[in-house]
Amino acid sequence: MSPSVTFFVPCLNEEENIGRTLDCIEMAIFDEPFSFEVLVVDDGSTDQTYENAKNHRLSRSLRSEEH
Repeated sequence: MSPSVTFFVPCLNEEENIGRTLDCIEMAIFDEPFSFEVLVVDDGSTDQTYENAKNHRLSRSLRSEEH
């Protein structure tokens, strides 16, 4: 079953913020009755943005794409 809502999170060198961003999305949709996915699009970060996103507890609903 495909998700009914997709959240797109574009980022570049956001290792300090990506966790908080994903936390905010998670809190906002915690009790909502729909399926979802979070698509993090890393546009070539040179820091740990991609790894931090992959290791977040939302990773079961997370697709991280690295360019």
